[in-house]
Amino acid sequence: MKKKNYFWIVYLLIFSMIYSCTSMQKIEIEKILNQRIKDPMIDSKEINIYIITNRITTTNREDCNNQFFRNAPSSVKYILCSVNVPKEHSIGALDTSSDNSLNKDKFFFARNYRSLTKEDFYKQITQEQEILIFVHGFNVEFEEALYRIAQIHYDLKFQGTSVLYTWPAGPEEGLFSSILINDTYKNNQEHAKVSIPIFKNFIEEIFQQIDNKKKNIYLIVHSMGHQIVIPSLIEISKIKYNNIKFKEIIFNAPDYPVDTFREEVNIISSLANRITIYCSPDDNALKASETVNGTRRIGQCYKVNGIDVINVQRVDSPILGIGGLGHGYYSSRAILTDLYQLMLGLEAKNRLFIIKSNQSTEDYILRD
Repeated sequence: MKKKNYFWIVYLLIFSMIYSCTSMQKIEIEKILNQRIKDPMIDSKEINIYIITNRITTTNREDCNNQFFRNAPSSVKYILCSVNVPKEHSIGALDTSSDNSLNKDKFFFARNYRSLTKEDFYKQITQEQEILIFVHGFNVEFEEALYRIAQIHYDLKFQGTSVLYTWPAGPEEGLFSSILINDTYKNNQEHAKVSIPIFKNFIEEIFQQIDNKKKNIYLIVHSMGHQIVIPSLIEISKIKYNNIKFKEIIFNAPDYPVDTFREEVNIISSLANRITIYCSPDDNALKASETVNGTRRIGQCYKVNGIDVINVQRVDSPILGIGGLGHGYYSSRAILTDLYQLMLGLEAKNRLFIIKSNQSTEDYILRD
């Protein structure tokens, strides 16, 4: 056999082996991804949401609504509510109805209130392989928080258990109080402070119930919720021996001082495989928070070492600089699309619609 022909035969053999391995790898990845989606959530669905809350309750009938859960601190409660998520909802929109006889394909509504013991609560939420924990922000009442986590769960096609930590946010009683937004902010901020030990204990207890190496736990936080979560994580990190390791921590529009966060980030980084920040310089709520607190807020976009800081201004900027969402982008189509890829483990640079930023304020930009 001629030497030249021998070379080509060897080349073709090597090429075919590489191609075969690549094809098998591709098939294996497709198989894994398809096996992951046991419930495609292509129809309206009733989703069980597990809830831990320190909101005060009224004398009204026990139910998953704002009439029963109010906006002042109280003792810890463990609850299960089921939420109907309509298949025809617009991404990010919460079209709600308290009338359960209305079209389940068009409206969010909650039912099946069930009070749980602490033991039953942890037993039930730790049965699934994946757990999604959501902490809402400032001025969010019970129903909005409940529907929001259900919407995120559905739109992400999340296959595990979703847990809502809802703290006593929202306006004080009475129309006049709800108009005074600065007073509401300061009131909510005080409620956030008293909620720190409760959230800290919750995180410690949930990790005590699981084998951390076999479970994936994701934490999504919004707005003033960071004033509960970050101090809690700092306290947890001081415990020399703990098994706490989140798969992902996602900070959305963090209402938290920049300089303080930069000092503390190394402390909490050990508690997660990765931390991601979504931010926007045009966030009107954080501009107001900066005025009230006298400090820059991390959600206005400031680079932090070791953290993926993603500017989402292009996909959700306020209208003419004075309106628009500007603060609630975390439940929008663009962010959920990125979150889906993030939760699959893709690096930011490899995800759709992410580009490198040339600014010193962030690492990446989510383009429209």
